[in-house]
Amino acid sequence: VPSFCCHNASWLALNMLTDLISVIFGVTVLWVMTSGSFSAMAANVAWGCTAWVFTQHIFPYWKHLWRISCGHWEPGIKAHIEALYCFPVKSCGAISLKEATLGPCGIEHDREWVIVRMPTQSSETAQSSETAQSSETAQMLTIRDYPAMVLLKPSFDPEGQLELKTPSGSSITVVAPSTPRTVSFLLWRTEVQGFDQGPQVARFLTEYLGCEDSPVLLLRMPDPQSRQLSQCSKYLHAPAVADASDGGGAAKFSDWAPFNVLSTTSLRWLNRRCVALQRPCNYTALHFRPNIVVNLVGGQAFDEEMWDRFSIGGVPFQFLKHTGRCLVPTVDPLTGVRNKKMEPLTTLKQFRGGVYTFLPDGHADRDKEEAFLAVAARHFPETGQKLRVGDEVHVSEFRDNRLWQHS
Repeated sequence: VPSFCCHNASWLALNMLTDLISVIFGVTVLWVMTSGSFSAMAANVAWGCTAWVFTQHIFPYWKHLWRISCGHWEPGIKAHIEALYCFPVKSCGAISLKEATLGPCGIEHDREWVIVRMPTQSSETAQSSETAQSSETAQMLTIRDYPAMVLLKPSFDPEGQLELKTPSGSSITVVAPSTPRTVSFLLWRTEVQGFDQGPQVARFLTEYLGCEDSPVLLLRMPDPQSRQLSQCSKYLHAPAVADASDGGGAAKFSDWAPFNVLSTTSLRWLNRRCVALQRPCNYTALHFRPNIVVNLVGGQAFDEEMWDRFSIGGVPFQFLKHTGRCLVPTVDPLTGVRNKKMEPLTTLKQFRGGVYTFLPDGHADRDKEEAFLAVAARHFPETGQKLRVGDEVHVSEFRDNRLWQHS
């Protein structure tokens, strides 16, 4: 039996034990209330109860195993896109989309910009000039250290220029220099580069984030520039990337993959678990910053983890890895306030904590505990691809193992 069935087997055993207790209680009551032959009555009740338990629990469970092994949906299960999100600036606000145009790196403009901080000794040069061409090393800024970033709302004007707006209402249109300088920084151990977007937006962001002692810059990775997923030292061992002939796909400034997919069923599981434990709940998809939110009707929580090859609206996708969550979901996307008890990360680590099994022994993150929710995926880009809210999901190949295990 595949390892992912362990949770379902425990669920089945618990339900069957509950049914058995109920049957014993019911038979006892009937025996006490009737004066007829107990053996005849018990035989009829036993046959009825056996049929009921089989149809309600054993048969559905066998169907569940069958669909995974054969690569078919269970009858009645349907999935479609419920929401699409683009995050133009890494760690800043989202743009909700009804239709998304896809490029080689995922949804157009997703994580195309990033905010970085220059070294303090370079404070005079942090406000870039239009003629500077030198390359400097900077530090990436994220919600993990600057929760207020999530309240910075992006949009695009009619000419396609990026606009940023603060909660107080101040805004700026980003106009890049004609000859921007190149700035390098580390994106989770991988060196990447972006083009400085100029001194005006640098001053705007420095003031908003309160970084006057160490000014910040806005960098961009415009098309056709990208970074190959196989260049990331942390995840290059993921089978779908290591075995790919095209480098496993490409992305811009996302943590790794071009797409993050989350189902509403998995999100409901988390909220219900938090309610049962009397912990803060009402988490939304935006806490986890997915690009694609899938409404899964008739399925189970975490079913999206079993999709190996699938298509959405005719666009082909492939599973890359499970998403290990960081501190980002602990920040409320509406208030920018971090949860003091580190929820929902604490609950996820309790029930969904584990390690990546594809990392080789000796790897720096081999024994690092992650909290898993949602999946990283790639698409196979072609000209003219689009995704729309309501597009159906069709799974052609299911996975029969997990790439993580409980720690």
